Amino acid sequence: MSECVRKLKAGKLDGRHGFDSDHLINGSKTLFHMIRFLFNAMTVHSCTANELLHPTIISIPKNLCSSLCSSDHGIALCCSLCKCLDIIILYMYDSYLLYSLDLQFGFKPGLSTTLCAAVFIETVDYYVRKGGNVYSCLLDLSKAFDKVHYGNLFKLLIVRGMPGLIIRLLLDSYTRQQLYVTWDLCISRYLHVSNGVEQGGVKSSIIIYCIC
Repeated sequence: MSECVRKLKAGKLDGRHGFDSDHLINGSKTLFHMIRFLFNAMTVHSCTANELLHPTIISIPKNLCSSLCSSDHGIALCCSLCKCLDIIILYMYDSYLLYSLDLQFGFKPGLSTTLCAAVFIETVDYYVRKGGNVYSCLLDLSKAFDKVHYGNLFKLLIVRGMPGLIIRLLLDSYTRQQLYVTWDLCISRYLHVSNGVEQGGVKSSIIIYCIC
């Protein structure tokens, strides 16, 4: 448990009650023992604690020169405990999620999209120096985090053989989650979420990669 906590970034708020990652990073062994007990109970019963099901959506304007009211880009402030659970799941069951071809660069240990860009640049440069023409096609998956279909995701995890208890826990956490949006000092009512993953979640980018 302590190893997972050490992977958290310091000073990260979760959007609720002033709780942040520093509370866990500086926690005691007794706290870690209680968190481990909570996670074990959640896994056995495939039921996520209600307080962990309420991420906060904040707006991040992409163009500061335009009206801030036009921003359509939001990110979820997830509970630090949820991030710890995500780290544990990825550590223990990454083989069921990180399944790919050799040419996949993103979201894999030891690799990054920077390496992919370097390969592309070198390839283009090679053919240009030889006097050839280079044509490329770029595909942008718009709002990928918002469009994850839960049914397809869990069918894929079942096919890959992920343990049933973990699938049921993920199913419960995704289908029962409710979020609220903050804008300046205003807070919305709770909104039910029927698809998509939190853009601020630890495992969210892996989920996107898993189903693509």
